[in-house]
Amino acid sequence: YRESFGLFDRKGNGTIESSSLGDLLRALGQNPTQAQVQDLVSQADAASTGTISFDVFLGVLMRDDGFKPAGTRNEFINGFRVFDKDSNGLISAAELRY
Repeated sequence: YRESFGLFDRKGNGTIESSSLGDLLRALGQNPTQAQVQDLVSQADAASTGTISFDVFLGVLMRDDGFKPAGTRNEFINGFRVFDKDSNGLISAAELRY
């Protein structure tokens, strides 16, 4: 997570702008609603500094009702196989229609 966080740490000071939290979560494969992002920002930036540290960000990810990993390798492969009807390792436009 640190590497992804670092990409959003534009000033290189170990924090991200609170307004970037939703984009960072989406970059990690999550799909929070705007309402969820606003709720998370209000929790993560309780002092209204406009920034979120990496430690606080980890707390957002690791909380009990936190986000789930985007998926394991096998889950992605199994999902791919659902659409790869003829098992040729490719998904054609026709296969996506069904």
